[in-house]
Amino acid sequence: MTTIAYVPAIGSLLQGMDYDMSVSLSVAHRNEMTRHPIEDPTRSFIYDHNREEPVSMSLSLQVSTDPLFSTGTQLTTGVDRISKFKDKILAMRAAQSVGTSAYFDVYTGIRVYHNMGIESLTFDRDEDEPNVLKVDLELVEFRFARPPRSESKTHEFDASDGPRSESNALLVNDADRPIVEATRIRNAPRYISPTRQINDVLRASIGKLSPAYHADLGISMQGVTVAVEAEVNILALDSVPSQEYTVRLDNKDHSLRFDYNQLADAWSFSAAIDGEDCPVVGGRFMRPGFNLLAGIASEQMLIPLDRPGIEISRLDEYARFTRPLSDGVTATMLAIGTPAAFNGLVRQRSSIAC
Repeated sequence: MTTIAYVPAIGSLLQGMDYDMSVSLSVAHRNEMTRHPIEDPTRSFIYDHNREEPVSMSLSLQVSTDPLFSTGTQLTTGVDRISKFKDKILAMRAAQSVGTSAYFDVYTGIRVYHNMGIESLTFDRDEDEPNVLKVDLELVEFRFARPPRSESKTHEFDASDGPRSESNALLVNDADRPIVEATRIRNAPRYISPTRQINDVLRASIGKLSPAYHADLGISMQGVTVAVEAEVNILALDSVPSQEYTVRLDNKDHSLRFDYNQLADAWSFSAAIDGEDCPVVGGRFMRPGFNLLAGIASEQMLIPLDRPGIEISRLDEYARFTRPLSDGVTATMLAIGTPAAFNGLVRQRSSIAC
């Protein structure tokens, strides 16, 4: 029995298991250097003139219908073995365009190269060896840059941290989606129906707003309890940076779009009437206490509200609107309801003991 050294390991693809052998392996480390004279080498920033480029790698593999070596493990044989390999490596390539966690490690037997991506992939079969699939891979290292920040905040979707730490641990949870994911479109948004506890939180959040906000919103904190059939709900955003929903406003279907800008660390809101090219409003910042539907709908209000008792300044904008707390509601809520429902809510007696 021949003992196989699993080299090179390409992500989860192992030599002797998924493919038979590596015919060739070439790793290139290059620097981009200036061709122009440097005015003052003692004062010039050297990284402006000599920049390390991402590592590139060329691999040639072979996979056959029958394993060349015995590994002590039951392996797929026949044409299914080639098909299984092709499906697996094509899936790895396709996943790279969706999420940063799809970049993989390559172990050459000497060192591990992290965050490698497939730049090109070629399959060849010839009549001399019909049972052998020849695979040529061009891999490139994917790098992440950290922009300077004036404050110390934890940005869960900060591409600057990359998908893996120095210890090769994933930095982005499976439940979270990378910032490169495409816009999510739903026919209808997901609402959280208020419990008594959530109503108390909504009431306290509205009470924190200044009287000027109350006046702009048409909400009166004074007066007798108002009984209304409608209630204030919470529109729950998904954990994706761009999302779009269809909502009925003033007897017309509207597309409501929410976009997160990572550089600005801010969410923006846009709305358009379905079937019309031009938006009714575009790029409206989601400022707490401001009715996002102002000028769009008279029968509904959509108001971002910061929850009391939470240090909002320590959270980035993405987490504020998308990461639920223990009660299932985010630190900044998107409260939606009729003006009458908001007034009825704030005039009800709180269930929180004083």
